[in-house]
Amino acid sequence: MRAIVGQSFAAQFEDRYAVFVHADRPPTNAEWSRVVAEYQRVPDLRAFRVLVYTTGGAPTAAQRAELVGALGRAKPRIAILTQSVIARIAAKAVSLFVSELRVFDAHQVDAALDYLELVGPERAGARTTLESLRRDVARSGETRSLH
Repeated sequence: MRAIVGQSFAAQFEDRYAVFVHADRPPTNAEWSRVVAEYQRVPDLRAFRVLVYTTGGAPTAAQRAELVGALGRAKPRIAILTQSVIARIAAKAVSLFVSELRVFDAHQVDAALDYLELVGPERAGARTTLESLRRDVARSGETRSLH
């Protein structure tokens, strides 16, 4: 397990999947470089799965381009959970290069996990990680708003 906690997101990389939670703004470039480096460590991106939950934050256009370049031809399967129109537009831009990307309503966790073909312990782990990261990102936003 490898975790990355940024100012507006948190991510956890497991052996066969990763879970991301974005708040309402994009990650910094330095944070995103760490994310891209983690993707580059994945031995088989075709078999890798990514679950993303966002309230509106998404990588910038330059960050998306950096990720697409790092992924090369081996694209992981990605499920994005959101209610945000902005995040849906960003996802649509990435889906032009990553054909295995699908967007789901924020409450369609089971459908997203089905699409990712996560079963058994991986499915339970992804769900638990998603909830934990959502709490962490929410607490982080509350802490920043107090300052």
